Amino acid sequence: MAATYQLGWFSTGRDKAARDLLEAVYSSIKLGEIKAKIAFFFCNREPGESRKTDLFLKLVESYQIPLVYFSYQRFKAAKGAPNINEKGILPLWRLEYDREVTTSLSYLIRIKGRIPFSFIFGAPFAALTRGKEN
Repeated sequence: MAATYQLGWFSTGRDKAARDLLEAVYSSIKLGEIKAKIAFFFCNREPGESRKTDLFLKLVESYQIPLVYFSYQRFKAAKGAPNINEKGILPLWRLEYDREVTTSLSYLIRIKGRIPFSFIFGAPFAALTRGKEN
């Protein structure tokens, strides 16, 4: 019997391609083509930040996938810092943001009893698989 993978999905959900990828994977899971469950979805935008992301979040909710979001824009604004420093290195606020995300997801996985995820989907995965035939 094939293992059922628990997927953690990270995406900004900023365009139709993000929705299409989620629809395709979700459909394949429901058809039994992919032996997996999407354990949670993480978005770095909150509802109301972007109309296109809001469409994506509604799709996630319609599939009843646990949703975690934490706005990087709001976090960055609170720190009053730029995206990248003059040397092209991620600034301290970004490292702090990543720590906050990790803490939130650790809570979801350990305290709430969710099964740890096996794979992470998002833009890098879509870029790697775009244009390839099965």
